[in-house]
Amino acid sequence: MLQKGMTELEYNTFDLLLQILINYFVLNVKCVFFIFFAHIYICGGGLTALLIAVERLCITCGCGIN
Repeated sequence: MLQKGMTELEYNTFDLLLQILINYFVLNVKCVFFIFFAHIYICGGGLTALLIAVERLCITCGCGIN
């Protein structure tokens, strides 16, 4: 739905940017949780410096874990 004062191009651009931000956030959350739960499964729990480093790398580069 167009907001008052927005052209169709502005609305489409805003909608596209919003979808990109949502997809980026969902990808990062899935990636961090995958690494976290894989670490718990393999190591029996607890956060280590390695896990934290991998999480930071994941957030920075946006890994493609689905």
